[in-house]
Amino acid sequence: MIEPIQGEGGFNVPQEGFLEYLRKLTNKYGMLLITDEIQCGIGRTGKFFAIENWDIEPDLICLAKSLAAGLPLSAVIAKKEITDTLPGGCIGGTYVGNPVACRAALEVINIIEEENLLDRALKIGERLKERFLQMKGKYPLIGEIRGIGAMRAIELVKDQKTKEPATQETARIVEECIKNGVFVPTAGINKNILRMLVSLEITDEQLDEALDVLEKAIAKV
Repeated sequence: MIEPIQGEGGFNVPQEGFLEYLRKLTNKYGMLLITDEIQCGIGRTGKFFAIENWDIEPDLICLAKSLAAGLPLSAVIAKKEITDTLPGGCIGGTYVGNPVACRAALEVINIIEEENLLDRALKIGERLKERFLQMKGKYPLIGEIRGIGAMRAIELVKDQKTKEPATQETARIVEECIKNGVFVPTAGINKNILRMLVSLEITDEQLDEALDVLEKAIAKV
């Protein structure tokens, strides 16, 4: 079981060939390959499922978060030969099959297709990447820039050589952003990653306004 791109772990993108290796390994030993797309799925990377960026078909996919646009809903997608082995009525839960949330999810899927939001995710990602690279050239605090599509993050470090995490500085930047109306979540085991999880409906003007606030906060800290 693996996140194609880590979320809380720090928006880490796998090394080249790693996911392909896992697929070959699981096939060799008859194991299931399960992808956790709860944070990286539903269009964030420019593909509906993040694993599609590697042209790999897993055996099971876990979904939630963006699936129903804020309503409580999660889902598991599995190959038919897997689901057919489960006895009828064996899967249950408090929120299983909530009709309102399921209806919301259908609308989300329709809107993603009708408004070409997968393409929009790529454009947002390029805009984020461009601004982050500009910031990196100005502020030594910025280390690595990570992500695919609109799922982007910047690492903050105290020293470019040692890569010592700038955890306290990251917290101060978040605080400065909140004071100016922008919430930027953190990630990573050292909480020194600023991650972007913007709505794919965001306008360029809104995105630029938020990035201006972020850059001012980084400059101040």
